[in-house]
Amino acid sequence: MSDNFDSQTPVQSSSQTLDQNTADMFAAPAQEMVAGGILRRIAARIVDSMIVSIVSLPVTLMLGFNSTLTNLTPGGTENPLANLGALFAMQSASMVVSTVITLMYYGWFNAKKGGTPGRLVMGLKIVNAQNGTHLSYGTTILRETVGMWAVQLGCIFLFLPIWFAVARKDRKTWADMICGSQVLYDKNS
Repeated sequence: MSDNFDSQTPVQSSSQTLDQNTADMFAAPAQEMVAGGILRRIAARIVDSMIVSIVSLPVTLMLGFNSTLTNLTPGGTENPLANLGALFAMQSASMVVSTVITLMYYGWFNAKKGGTPGRLVMGLKIVNAQNGTHLSYGTTILRETVGMWAVQLGCIFLFLPIWFAVARKDRKTWADMICGSQVLYDKNS
């Protein structure tokens, strides 16, 4: 697939027309886009996971520290089940905050930049499979949510989602199929 998704054209004034050689100088370089490979996608996911972990670490540590303090309050009971409700609430809040940070990260970068920092470093770009544009924020959130569930199921069922993508020529995952997206690799990057 060698579509040029960059629709930039040289600017011409009405009083001046550029000859073909000058126009070629200002044209965007041709991109040779192919389906993004699984290993590149896994490497990008590792980079993005490290970034998200660093961003969400302070918040989750604070919530975890508060749940530890709840157990260690002076005069408190030595029964570990006494504060189980508070511990559960803090851990749940930590998981919710981590999930929200993750979805905001993937949603914003995919919608605004066409890929997360990990994907962009690996030369990958996520586009709408129909028209080659960036995904909307909502579609990206849906894609990442489906992707998270697919990873969880994959761990249980012998990495079935990965084998599914490997078997397809277009390397589409379940999330790509549901959301109408395509991960592309720019061979020129």
